[in-house]
Amino acid sequence: MAKKKTPSSRKAVVLTADQFEDMEVYFPVFRLQEEGWEVTIAAPTMNTITGEHGYGLEPDTTIDKVDPDEYDLLIIPGGSPDGHHQQFAKSKRHRRLPDLFSQRTNL
Repeated sequence: MAKKKTPSSRKAVVLTADQFEDMEVYFPVFRLQEEGWEVTIAAPTMNTITGEHGYGLEPDTTIDKVDPDEYDLLIIPGGSPDGHHQQFAKSKRHRRLPDLFSQRTNL
């Protein structure tokens, strides 16, 4: 029988980019951290990204380095159609990640 993960051993990844919807990133990140989760912010590049309301965020990693097997939860917040979604439309890796997460056997 698999060992049940405690909140402190759980990991989440947030896929985001410039012009993200601030509340859709910060609210789940803060709540998960309050519950002891490790949260990783992944963006197209390691450059600082800025939300629609001007809040800056430093990515922890790039989207192309995300390994779904390392995470228990995937969060994909919304954002401006002129920024956030256009950046993702260019990334084959970003479009494939939700499928890779759903295909895991340890869900």
